[in-house]
Amino acid sequence: MVRILNYEFDVQHPSMNTILKRLKEPSTWKGLISLAAIAGWQLNVAQEEQIVAAALSLVALIEILRVGK
Repeated sequence: MVRILNYEFDVQHPSMNTILKRLKEPSTWKGLISLAAIAGWQLNVAQEEQIVAAALSLVALIEILRVGK
């Protein structure tokens, strides 16, 4: 279990591994940003790049805290 901001995540669960793999891909984040744009959010390219960088950093932090097998 990894605890982040009072939330616990079972990072050993197979579905969590799949989610983490997808979250490491910049295309996943660009797709989520595209969905947000469809919903009405307006972002410029610099903001999109910052969101992708921050998201990938968060995934890297989770990977660091995760116990490897």
